[in-house]
Amino acid sequence: MKTPRTAASTTNCNDQPLLFADLGARQVVADFSGGYLSSDGEALLLRQLDRGLGVTRALAQAFTDRRDPRYCDHTLEQLLAQRLHGLALGYDDLNDHDTLRRDPGPVPGRSTAQTSPARKRVSS
Repeated sequence: MKTPRTAASTTNCNDQPLLFADLGARQVVADFSGGYLSSDGEALLLRQLDRGLGVTRALAQAFTDRRDPRYCDHTLEQLLAQRLHGLALGYDDLNDHDTLRRDPGPVPGRSTAQTSPARKRVSS
């Protein structure tokens, strides 16, 4: 008995690159041609999705930030983005963020041309 074909035998590849928002002076393009691969590439997609949906922005607006802005390096939205994106990417421990901030690749919560929030104690 002959089995009917339900799918094409060849893959229909798309040669078009995926374009993301620029990362500072760097242009970010995903072309899937191989080369150096990073396990944290989904951080770029997560950042784009979060910016489009505004989840972190809306969550940050639900809080009252009572910190003195003179002593703050990062906004509440940036701190929430770091934590939420880190959790979504599988980095449950805040110690991971300390290591990730030295990573030249995509870092959870890092926005354009910004260093990731360092652990900084500020008295309110």
